[in-house]
Amino acid sequence: MKFSGFILICFAIALFATGCAGQNTAPAATAQTHPPVQPVATEPTTPVATPEPVEEEPELPRTQINIAVGEGSGGMAFAGLMYDNYRGLTQNDYNFQVTSGQVIQAGLLSGELDMGAMAINIAATMYNATGGEIRVLTLNAHAANFILDRSQGIQSIEDLRGRTIHSGGQGSTQEFAFAHILRLNGMDINTDVEMVWGSNHNHVANLLLAEQVDLVLLPQPFVTSVMQEDPSIYIVLDLTEEWENVMDGAPMPSSSTVVRTEFLEENREAVEIFLLEQAAGVDFVVNNHARAAELMEKFGITQASIAIDSLPNQRLSAMNGLELRAAATDFLMVMYDANPDSVGGSIPDDDFWFIPR
Repeated sequence: MKFSGFILICFAIALFATGCAGQNTAPAATAQTHPPVQPVATEPTTPVATPEPVEEEPELPRTQINIAVGEGSGGMAFAGLMYDNYRGLTQNDYNFQVTSGQVIQAGLLSGELDMGAMAINIAATMYNATGGEIRVLTLNAHAANFILDRSQGIQSIEDLRGRTIHSGGQGSTQEFAFAHILRLNGMDINTDVEMVWGSNHNHVANLLLAEQVDLVLLPQPFVTSVMQEDPSIYIVLDLTEEWENVMDGAPMPSSSTVVRTEFLEENREAVEIFLLEQAAGVDFVVNNHARAAELMEKFGITQASIAIDSLPNQRLSAMNGLELRAAATDFLMVMYDANPDSVGGSIPDDDFWFIPR
């Protein structure tokens, strides 16, 4: 640039001098002359091609999924996904509803719901009753059942021998799982302990708070609720740990997510996206208890004060595919052996489990 500028200046000076010479009255012989300015060689310029306009692909509409979950531990695993959906960060468009198990089952049967959360054995019962109109996608939570006591005198399953235990879970997976744990520890639920079955978990929790009973078997979030009201109540046995001890580490499944088979067949890609987005949501909840507890109250799942204290004892999950099938099949076999009606009369076939690609 400096060299080119110098040449231009020289050229301008030459022109200026020539012009002045034309006006000078001095004899021509006395006029000063300059050597001609040599042109500067330049590189040939290559024309720059104008890029053709790129047509942007239109954004595909998000698949709408109507999904319902229950209050309490059954819905806790969804708080992260609900938050992402609320902020518009999900690929699917989820329409969430927090409601009862009966409403979820009815909504799936009518087609008003595409997905729903329910106990794994209830899912098996629905699958058998409808001839395969639903499929299991994920395990949302492992069971969270605990033995509570005031005295802290219970140190092991063996310490329950001869004791009276109150519970609200008669005829449920809670009873059958507890019976299985006792049996593999050399005890019988009908002879080695005295089970007193209350009308529901809330009734049993109130008996414990009123100091009318000593030992109770309760699930979350009732456990956290009574311990918050009475600090003299303690967890003495975690039955999920006891289950894993007798089942070689296999989890005790509780809540699952199911999908209508028709919806799955028409929207397989959206369902597989759900698995990824649900897994990310569970990871958020597991690693952000305080924020997740706030969201659970915001979305009507449970009170934040209950959630923040119960989350450390929850085993939330996004398990799916072959891992889920292997873990849950053992559980359903235990339920079937205790009472075939608890799983709808038979163990579901392999089509019951959705295996992602």
